[in-house]
Amino acid sequence: MASLNFPPQLKNGSLVIRLSYQTTTADRKFLNTGFKVPGTKIKGVYKFWDAKKQRVKPGAEKCEEINDYLQFQENNFLDYLKECKARQKQPNINELTQLFKDGRGRAKANETLKPVLLDGAKIVQKGKGNLINLGPIGDLSPMMKLFLKFAVDKNSDVKKDSFKHYKTFAIQLQEFEKQRENGLVNVNAVDVKFYKEFTFWLISKHNNVNSTLNRKVTRLKTFLNWCMEEGYINIGTFKKAYKLSEVDASKFPLYKSEKDLLYKYIPKAGTESLVYWAFRFALCTGLRYSDVVGVMPANIKYLEDNGEKLYYLDIVEQKTQERTAVPLSKMALDILAKAKANSKGQLFNVPTDQECNRTLKEIGGAIKLDRICEVKQLQGKEMITEYLPLKEILSFHFARYTYITELLNSGLAPIHVQNNVGHNKLETTLDYNRDIQKDRLKETLLIQEKIA
Repeated sequence: MASLNFPPQLKNGSLVIRLSYQTTTADRKFLNTGFKVPGTKIKGVYKFWDAKKQRVKPGAEKCEEINDYLQFQENNFLDYLKECKARQKQPNINELTQLFKDGRGRAKANETLKPVLLDGAKIVQKGKGNLINLGPIGDLSPMMKLFLKFAVDKNSDVKKDSFKHYKTFAIQLQEFEKQRENGLVNVNAVDVKFYKEFTFWLISKHNNVNSTLNRKVTRLKTFLNWCMEEGYINIGTFKKAYKLSEVDASKFPLYKSEKDLLYKYIPKAGTESLVYWAFRFALCTGLRYSDVVGVMPANIKYLEDNGEKLYYLDIVEQKTQERTAVPLSKMALDILAKAKANSKGQLFNVPTDQECNRTLKEIGGAIKLDRICEVKQLQGKEMITEYLPLKEILSFHFARYTYITELLNSGLAPIHVQNNVGHNKLETTLDYNRDIQKDRLKETLLIQEKIA
């Protein structure tokens, strides 16, 4: 079976980070990444290398760059395996070698490109030819013309080969535009429907899933954000398709009455059911989306106290890279008992976070989460206040808001809440106290109105 690992090799006091890959038990190969970290040990454990996660620990020089590169190669490897499965072919060791060598230059290359936009239709660079060429300028939609400007503006000084991702994405975006019922579009025509259609098209047409799909949707959002910053997008038209950066964002925990509505809801089979139960689990644990998708049976552990088993999740949080022990309630354990691990061992086989959030909004609409929330956002130097129903802003992270707020309201010591959710600073946890009194007053008045 094909596999990929990153075993370091101690050489002259440094850990040289390598790729180790194979397609059978007899064809293992090694490839030097060009990266190394100090081989210092503390109590027999490397100071700058996490052997379990196969990643560089914080504090090492170029830590983020190295880990990004390792993740990049891992994504390449997984995408290659998916392609092999789709074509019903066996992975080939020589193809893997070429794949990793093509990606290796990305990590070390100091050579930069200075792309230039010519004729408003193509991006060129001396010695490299056409980096992106979408054809005659007259055939381009206003949206694609802007995309080329964006590619130049955002990549006026980039690493070698970075443009190949923009080239592929630009060609696919143009192809998607031309097959739509409404034909060519401008950026102000982008809405939630466009997002959904584009996501479905990437899945059905190009078999994109998981990390590949997520990267392309993120690239589209980055482009649209640039359009907004440059004044090409009308904020009123665009607000439902793109979430602006929030300033001092209010946190909206679900009220008990809203949770009751959610618990009574029966989700449809398929994606909605997967998202629903993952969100229910997050409500019980306060986990972020990035941590829920990584939960495996091996993370479930327990301590014994006077014959009683206290179950908890032993995880390393993706955002902070800190180990956290998350208590598991009976409801959380019941959800875990029903979950079925996928081929990677993950218990919650949910789609991308964007798709999860869209699904949650649909569920919020179905159960009528109509509470109006005040949302403050910054556009340029102007603060915009909007009053939106909860169902329109519901996202996976609301489970974390709810979990923390409920624990603080219940009187649990803030330091315990902080440890449960893995906040680095107690101030972050206490920040949730800002809205607790306001929420208490609102929910009390809501109940009094019902019983009056």
